[in-house]
Amino acid sequence: MSEATKRSTVYFKPEIYRALRLKAAVTNRSLSDLVNEAVPHALREDQEDLAAFEERIAEPTLSYEVLLKNSEPMASFEILFKESVAKDFQHLPNKDVKRILERIEALRNDPRPASCEKFSAQERYRVRQRDYRIIYKIMLRLHTRV
Repeated sequence: MSEATKRSTVYFKPEIYRALRLKAAVTNRSLSDLVNEAVPHALREDQEDLAAFEERIAEPTLSYEVLLKNSEPMASFEILFKESVAKDFQHLPNKDVKRILERIEALRNDPRPASCEKFSAQERYRVRQRDYRIIYKIMLRLHTRV
């Protein structure tokens, strides 16, 4: 072991451990190599997604309906997009855009599904739609009638 390497005990769910052992055997690599490759990748994804929030923070927002040019009534949560999302969609296959938008539409009534990942200490989340990551923020506004 090198000086920079640290030892730690990690507890895996049995199905994850079996999958790691199988991949280690097939690729002729150690479990440590696989984990040391996967963890930085996951952390890098977090950083990329948080950076995307910061890059788009000052952008004006568009309503979901404006983005889709659809006038369906609003449900539980209003969905707003940064303007650059429309540009992002232009570079994707139509079938993928449709699936992504369906996934986003589902967030309207369930903004924190079991499959979402919360960024620590923030109201920012991520869900996946196949190869795509959907990052979003939940903003709660209290409206009082007098």
